[in-house]
Amino acid sequence: MLNWLTGNCELFGLAGQNWMLVFAGGLLLYIAVLVIGSFRQTGIH
Repeated sequence: MLNWLTGNCELFGLAGQNWMLVFAGGLLLYIAVLVIGSFRQTGIH
């Protein structure tokens, strides 16, 4: 697992490291949860 996280990957022609993808995915999920939660709190659908 650690080797995969520190390994290089290529996505949409951009080279990067796999841990960056994991971090970006987690951040997007966190933002989505916050947005959905705020919509439910205010009652806007």
